[in-house]
Amino acid sequence: MRARSPATLGRHPAEMSPHPHLLTGSDPVAEEDDPDACDSLHIVGWPDPVIDALGHDPRSWYAEQFWLSVLGPTSTWLMRRLATGLDTEPGGFELSVHETARALGLGGRGGRHSPFQRAVARCVTFELARQVGPRTLAVRRKVPPLPRRHLLRLPESLQQMHQAWSSSKLRDSREARGGAEAVRPATPVGHPGSPAARAQGSRPAGTHR
Repeated sequence: MRARSPATLGRHPAEMSPHPHLLTGSDPVAEEDDPDACDSLHIVGWPDPVIDALGHDPRSWYAEQFWLSVLGPTSTWLMRRLATGLDTEPGGFELSVHETARALGLGGRGGRHSPFQRAVARCVTFELARQVGPRTLAVRRKVPPLPRRHLLRLPESLQQMHQAWSSSKLRDSREARGGAEAVRPATPVGHPGSPAARAQGSRPAGTHR
């Protein structure tokens, strides 16, 4: 096994390869034999109960503030467009490769080394999309909370902003739970579930106060 140089230790695989799609084992926007023959991709959703519940919309403030620095502007805009497409057609839709590339300002150049291909490959590298067929790409509807390893690579100002955001969300969650406790109706005295009844039931038989 070839040893990694100190310059590459701790670096993300996407940063060590000029062509991230090589890491996926296949080319997401290429036909099996001719990478220039694919004019469209079939986009479907990638359901994940955990990330769908805890994640953030790719068009959200969170994605723009924190994922943008990690994912890059082109892949971020691509994820936003794919999210809009899945909102319109939840069962999946056909995405024109050349039209989308031009709409993102990437020009019409195709092939496996095109800017559009690299944008798709970056989404795959960061596990926001995955290839499920020769022309089919499954895409997450939500981006997950930024992993710590990526968070530590953000500019200091963004790290502080993320910490403030996380603290605010945690405080809001605690206040919401506290409010729910406050409005919960008290259990009537004498009810089997009341504190007095539970205390009475916990005393050993035959004991008296």
